[in-house]
Amino acid sequence: MLVKARVDSSWLGGGSVWNCPTAEVAYTYEIDGQTYSAVDNHPFLSRTFANEQVERFPSGETAIVRVNPMKPQRSVLKRADQ
Repeated sequence: MLVKARVDSSWLGGGSVWNCPTAEVAYTYEIDGQTYSAVDNHPFLSRTFANEQVERFPSGETAIVRVNPMKPQRSVLKRADQ
């Protein structure tokens, strides 16, 4: 299911995934009164594209995340859903 989340922070990671620049976005969302937090890690071949992803999700903004309704602590942030 799609849920609105609040972006807590976003930053450029130093190649933690496949030794590539990694855009990392921390977010929080709520389901049935329960609050969940997650961090999305997305590797890019180019530092420029990774920075664009970080800039796309500034702190305090809203993002749409996909949440597993059976396990609401599991979520995914997809660029196509924004």
